[in-house]
Amino acid sequence: MSDADREYIQSLARHRAQIDGLDEQIIALFSRRLDVSEAVGALKAEKGKAVGEEGRAEQVLDRYRQAGRLSQEGQAAEWFARLGDLILDASAALQDRIIDADTESDSAQ
Repeated sequence: MSDADREYIQSLARHRAQIDGLDEQIIALFSRRLDVSEAVGALKAEKGKAVGEEGRAEQVLDRYRQAGRLSQEGQAAEWFARLGDLILDASAALQDRIIDADTESDSAQ
């Protein structure tokens, strides 16, 4: 194996280790975000509110779109928007499940 090949393999391993560390942070942050979304869903269930406050989703998506425009050009900006959509969808689904469970519990009593 040439020195250039060894250097490539070592460099690739270092970059992959960085990606693995970043993925761990993303997973932990996403988990924390879902915990907060769960708390929001419980509050909404308690007050009889539905998921999807007027304009809230658009505010969140705007932050992701803006982050994409500031940090990347071209297609990467779209990826930020898609990430925002996925996160909002997960949060809304979790909140819906909590609100539906609370409504079913109230109906059973």
